[in-house]
Amino acid sequence: WDQDDDLHSLTTIEGDVTINGDVQAINYMNADKGPEVVIKGGTITGKVQKATHDGSTGTKPAEPTADTSTITVSGGTFKNPIDDALIVPGFGLNKNEDGSYGIHEHKLEAVAAKDPTCTEAGNKAYWECSECHELFLDEAMTQPTTREYVTIAATGHQHVTHVEAKDATETETGNLEYWYCADCGRYFSDAALSQETTLAELT
Repeated sequence: WDQDDDLHSLTTIEGDVTINGDVQAINYMNADKGPEVVIKGGTITGKVQKATHDGSTGTKPAEPTADTSTITVSGGTFKNPIDDALIVPGFGLNKNEDGSYGIHEHKLEAVAAKDPTCTEAGNKAYWECSECHELFLDEAMTQPTTREYVTIAATGHQHVTHVEAKDATETETGNLEYWYCADCGRYFSDAALSQETTLAELT
């Protein structure tokens, strides 16, 4: 690269290379277009971050605040987690069994919308990665979301009818006292709706 921004550096890390230390994209010249680092493989034991040089010739560490530098990650193994902003769209971060971190390509499975019931939660339609279980509202993975956001809480028993006990006669059946939920069609023998029963048992 040069101060006139006619050129900029491009570094690609891939294959079986191991870097024992940090990987930084540092804009030494404060140019409009800083260096570009592309990580497709390898093992990196330090941090991966963008940085701006302070302009001195000493040993003062650079501050990771550069917006002009570029780092894109679509593979590799890392001792430290990678900032989501550096990971190529369509890829995600996973934690390996040995405590290191890896990058995988998302494998999406569609989950259909489901209405909640009185006792069971429902959900909005979403897509879930079978590798890392990250959720998205769209198949293009431009709208990441959370389990809490897509979950629709159970409605509870909203339309409940209380039926008084009635003695049987010679010509008519009777019934025990019960509560009936019109939403789910279930019968209960207590007002708290905690003891489910059947119409046959109540008759």
